[in-house]
Amino acid sequence: MKIEFISNAFEHLKTAYYEDFFFQDVEVRDLENDRVLLTSDFQGKFLQLIWDVLIEFESQKTIKKVKQYGKKNFYLFERVDNHICIELNGERFVDEDYAIFHEAYYEATKHYLQFIRRENPRVALQESFQQLAASCSYFERRF
Repeated sequence: MKIEFISNAFEHLKTAYYEDFFFQDVEVRDLENDRVLLTSDFQGKFLQLIWDVLIEFESQKTIKKVKQYGKKNFYLFERVDNHICIELNGERFVDEDYAIFHEAYYEATKHYLQFIRRENPRVALQESFQQLAASCSYFERRF
């Protein structure tokens, strides 16, 4: 599985409004199957909440809600044995091996942070950037 974060706001990184970058929309895409897995209107908090769910799933298998910012919907994340299932409005559209999804999300986050740092190093000082970087660091130490 290969995941990528796609945003229409990457131009913000090169402007004086770079601080607004994490308040823009984002799509989490599965590149191998060419489909959108997750969407939100605010990328910083949304991407971090998914990390929080993945980290929590390490110690307990449960159902977690993640708000789809900008909309009234919630994604339901569930870890069942070695699988992760994600539902929206009762429709299951992700059913993947947990380790594969976790690794793909880690690689996507790492690539995303490197791209942002390359485009505008000042963004690395923002809290959203630092939280995502800390989540990547947790994954690296864990595995």
